[in-house]
Amino acid sequence: MTIFLQTTKINIHNIYHKRTLAGHCSVSLFCNSIDSAEVQTIGPLPLSRLCNPAYIFLFIVLFLSSCTSIVPKPENLQKNLSIPDSYYSKENSSYRDSTFREPTFRESTFYSIENSRQHNNHVEKRWWESFGNNELTSLVDKALGENFSLREAWARLEQAKAVERSQKSETLPSINFDISVARRESGHSTSSYNTLSAGPGASYEVDLWGNIKARIVEYEHKTLAARFDLEAAAMSVAAQIANDWVELITVREQISLVKKQVEINTMLLDLLELRFQNSMSSALDVLQQREMVAKSRARIPPLEIRQASLLNAISLLCGRASPKEISINTSNLNDIPSMPKMGIPVDLLSNRPDIQSAGFRLSSSQWAMFQARTDRLPSLNLTGSFLFQHTSLDAILKNGVVALASRLSGTLFDGGKNRAAVDLASAVVEERLAAYEKTVFTAILEVENAIIAEKYRIKWVDLMKAELAAANLALEEARNRYSNGMDTFIPVVTEQLNVQNLQMNLLEQKAALFKDRIALHRAIGGRWTEGK
Repeated sequence: MTIFLQTTKINIHNIYHKRTLAGHCSVSLFCNSIDSAEVQTIGPLPLSRLCNPAYIFLFIVLFLSSCTSIVPKPENLQKNLSIPDSYYSKENSSYRDSTFREPTFRESTFYSIENSRQHNNHVEKRWWESFGNNELTSLVDKALGENFSLREAWARLEQAKAVERSQKSETLPSINFDISVARRESGHSTSSYNTLSAGPGASYEVDLWGNIKARIVEYEHKTLAARFDLEAAAMSVAAQIANDWVELITVREQISLVKKQVEINTMLLDLLELRFQNSMSSALDVLQQREMVAKSRARIPPLEIRQASLLNAISLLCGRASPKEISINTSNLNDIPSMPKMGIPVDLLSNRPDIQSAGFRLSSSQWAMFQARTDRLPSLNLTGSFLFQHTSLDAILKNGVVALASRLSGTLFDGGKNRAAVDLASAVVEERLAAYEKTVFTAILEVENAIIAEKYRIKWVDLMKAELAAANLALEEARNRYSNGMDTFIPVVTEQLNVQNLQMNLLEQKAALFKDRIALHRAIGGRWTEGK
């Protein structure tokens, strides 16, 4: 068996006779054009020369270089979120030090599932069950399993996992197999012959500067970001289902209320018409009451349209084409449950999936910036092949050829292309940092807004109940004064319209109170697709 060593044409002089280390890594850093340089074969070199100390030293160096590399460590951002001190507790003061901790290779920084689980115990993962309605629970569970947007998010997560696995494969050699048949003929001779070759080959890029490991961490963080995007989508779907369900039940209550109002107004109209026949009321009284009946009946069609559209929306969120495939029989809302435990505002950094996603994207952009910097450094590639080659098929196994090569290449001048790539990656980091800060502050404000809205809406509902009670008393007094002939029918109509409007508004505010609670649960965050 013989060995063939490869080198470029510019290094071919005296290599065979002086027994110097042949190969691309035996000289110095080459420019990019070396990849297109002509490659020649030096040989045959007897197999016994493998015992040459120079070759043994070369193989040891290449082996060790393939086993060791610089551990990547991107530059620290040197920035911290300006979260007020009141948002921290003594137990959670470590958040302040870990928000923008400098990432290392074997550490997912602050943005890790393991870290966030430690501060996610107080979050009610299935908060919709707190409303005490099995129908709502069933709808949310069905939506989390079959919603179209969530299925898209699952597919994006699988794509991210596939890309991550593809990047991890770069840490291993690439092995291929090649079979070729060639025929050569000479124009000055009648001789011609066929050349047959077959055998495996391998190539490997040595991770000298840690850029391959950095790329793997980058895509690991992108996969985690996709995972939390899925959680954020699930959070939105659950909240939307709950909102539409609350509004649907409220619309049904409003329809029932309007129908009762129509019945009351119709009964009062019959009494007025009877009084008119007995000359006890005027034609204006009858006409005004007929107007009230017509106005009450006119409220029903818009509510029925809204009911149908909400059923269709819930059906779509549950992955159904028709509302006939889902069943919603609830007719009224229960009392609002007690306020959930929320912890301290800084807990949102681990509870909110959108914050986690933004954090992992920020971290992945840091690793991308590190890669852009290391791409300016030389790269070392190792290639090898073992070929069986001969002019006849029956003798091909008797002629084996081993080819080993290494190539160290780098860029001497590129017109600022690599520098521009570094600047681009740095700008992406700044963009992701701004997006992360915006997401954090928005989350904190959403929680505060939801708490404030619920707090003052409860007062609003109580005041509206008092107002409705006073309006009912005024309506009763107006009717008594009209029956006793002490006043006209106009005060009765006015108070009656006021009472009915207050009844409708009170139902709307009760629904808004439930939506405030849903918004609070959504703002607190959580994860509901774990284990799937």
